[in-house]
Amino acid sequence: MGRIADYIYPEDNENGKESIVVDASDGTPYEFYSEDLRKIERI
Repeated sequence: MGRIADYIYPEDNENGKESIVVDASDGTPYEFYSEDLRKIERI
């Protein structure tokens, strides 16, 4: 689990893909690309 920390527009991403950055509970940031996401749920 974590919190969404940032949204990255495709034109701002080196690979041209839309993504979000999630800060995990331990503070580690993870980047997820739109094609890898099915659903974002607030819990």
